[in-house]
Amino acid sequence: MNKAQLLSHLRTVGKAVGTYLTATGINQGSVATWVSGLVAFILSTVFSHAAHAGEGPKSPGLTGLFAWFVAPFAAGFAVVALFASGCATQLQSGGVYASQPFLYWADTTVSTTASALDAFESWELQNYSYLQTNSPAIVGAAETIRTNAPVYYQYYLTARSAYTNLVSTVTSNSLLSAVTTFTNLQTGAVTNAIP
Repeated sequence: MNKAQLLSHLRTVGKAVGTYLTATGINQGSVATWVSGLVAFILSTVFSHAAHAGEGPKSPGLTGLFAWFVAPFAAGFAVVALFASGCATQLQSGGVYASQPFLYWADTTVSTTASALDAFESWELQNYSYLQTNSPAIVGAAETIRTNAPVYYQYYLTARSAYTNLVSTVTSNSLLSAVTTFTNLQTGAVTNAIP
């Protein structure tokens, strides 16, 4: 793995951690947690945007302050809105999760991501005609989600079942991989929505 790949992975982890902290903070009513998560998400998105600024065609008219700061902040607030509206069902940390904090984290993360993906898909479908003409990258991200979400969710369920049957390093790593794969759908959708 070269330096560029490592930095790319770190930016992706930053966005995932930021998203998780934002969702957790909103669910628990902790302003400090969700603000910290939002800041982590926005900074990771700005660094990601800066790293990819030299690649591919530029969006016409989206330069300067807007492209570098306003768009990532808008995306960050969109994440908060998705989680604030899409997280009506939250898991309780006690009960079956009392001795399984890793399983609680995995289930909460996947549940939150699924809610956000559902909200994104609903928004995309409501605005499909406009987006198809003006933002084909967003339509492409939605198609990717529609195609891959069921497959990745099944991968998560399989890994979760293996983990609950036998807690080990192998099953823990498999579950972590499945959660990461599923949450990367959301990261990709938000990243594609930024000019």
